Amino acid sequence: MSWRGALGATQASLDYLLVRVCLEHRGVDRPLIAVSGVRSSLHALHLVAWLNDDLDASPDAVRIRCLDSISAAQLESYRPGLVSDDPGVPVCYVCVGNPSPRLALELYRQGFRGGIVVIDEGLGSYGNAYRRYQALRREGRSWARGVARALVRQTIRHWGQRWPSYRRVDGRWEPNPVVGAEFRRRAPQPDPDPQRVVLLLQPWRSLGIQSASEQRQVIQRIDEVVRVAGGHLLVRPHPVDRDHLIESDVEVSSTSGLAEHDPVVLGAGLVIGETSTSLINLAAFLARPTLAVRTPATPGISRVQFDLLTTFVGPPIETSALTVEHLHSVW
Repeated sequence: MSWRGALGATQASLDYLLVRVCLEHRGVDRPLIAVSGVRSSLHALHLVAWLNDDLDASPDAVRIRCLDSISAAQLESYRPGLVSDDPGVPVCYVCVGNPSPRLALELYRQGFRGGIVVIDEGLGSYGNAYRRYQALRREGRSWARGVARALVRQTIRHWGQRWPSYRRVDGRWEPNPVVGAEFRRRAPQPDPDPQRVVLLLQPWRSLGIQSASEQRQVIQRIDEVVRVAGGHLLVRPHPVDRDHLIESDVEVSSTSGLAEHDPVVLGAGLVIGETSTSLINLAAFLARPTLAVRTPATPGISRVQFDLLTTFVGPPIETSALTVEHLHSVW
């Protein structure tokens, strides 16, 4: 192991010990944990997985106080009764994605002196400061605000213990087994159809980086290849893009929620997507056949993100160069 790896492992061990001390040695029954950043059922799943892992206990053994209304709604939907209104001082602050400096300062003013845990929010968690800046610009931030936020977010991620979905072990990516167990525990019975090919769309329409005609061309191109290969395409819109009409004759899914827990997706012969967290999760945690593609609208990703994607899914293929052989290599 290199000196960088040894230093990182030592820091992770110290952070982990800090959190365990905060939770186990204060003499608190059902300790109170502050939570923020849970913006989807995927985030809620990761939080529950962390509770099962780092606490060695069921989520019922703790009390959860959400610091924002979105987190409270998502957790209550994922696991009713998990959220508490207890106003006490938490022993730990857990955030999905980046810790909020404002919320952290508010907790410290209330007497909080516990550990901070940072849980991955998806593929974006593995991006560098420049890729974070680009993502913020796509969301409509000014260049100055984008630079400031990207640098702050990249810095504050090192405040506490990082609990990732994917870890590098001896130079190789390995999925977090606790996250995988939670995915499989919640997974429904698949709706099997070996000839079904599901295309997971990204929210490029909502972000303004792909027009309706550009999206239609991408869908038609993939549909042509799928038909020649003997399958039929089902398009699954991104939840953020559901208000945008898909201008195509291809069948469009009406389901919402996690793609990883959609029976139609789980039962498909093949799942196609771009730089998608769900695509990696389906391959790594649920052993589904997947294929990554790249369109003119696909944003660039960092070297670490590319390495993670290619480890479990394979390198992205330009849609203009997509062939039947590409599909049959994994389908």
